[in-house]
Amino acid sequence: MACSKALRKAIEILEKILLTATIKGLKRPQGADLTIFRQALADHHFNQDVEKLMQPWSITIQSKKWPCIDIKRALEKAQVNTYTRVGWIDAGAAEGALQKFLTFNTPQKLVLGPTGHKQSEFVDLFGTKTGQAPHEPGWTANDMLDYFSRHLQNGQELKEPRRITYYIYGAGTWKETDVWPPKAWRDGIGTWREPYPDSSPAA
Repeated sequence: MACSKALRKAIEILEKILLTATIKGLKRPQGADLTIFRQALADHHFNQDVEKLMQPWSITIQSKKWPCIDIKRALEKAQVNTYTRVGWIDAGAAEGALQKFLTFNTPQKLVLGPTGHKQSEFVDLFGTKTGQAPHEPGWTANDMLDYFSRHLQNGQELKEPRRITYYIYGAGTWKETDVWPPKAWRDGIGTWREPYPDSSPAA
């Protein structure tokens, strides 16, 4: 155990050294990049604050106005199944999907894949692979259609288990959990990292 802890500490130190040597952080734009940067600032100057816009927001369903909080209560009461697929590298889509999973206590299937916005295109952070994105175990071409067929046809009332299937960069593997963050990630090692071999198994 002591050797294992010493090895873990040595790996952490080595990681910090490598990150410090290879990642220099943000730099101020220069030359042609400076012109593009200034144009971007001008383009976004009048953007609305989405959070402020949403605060008084409500929608009308069957001639009745529903504040956002009431929509949450209604969805949780109905226990409607939802299926969400997003890519880890699709801007804030993964964060939004995880917030949805954590916000709504409903039957949810969430898949976090190694893609950007285009679900079929593999985004390799290390630049060694290209082409078709790898799918999670058990995936089929009609995976999403099959999911909804189980719930929308013949008046079935099946409730899917809450689960997240996620791709692990670096390891190139898939795991599944019913909580977020996964249990093995909450051991003080780090948030976005596969547990070391001597850690408890991932959920």
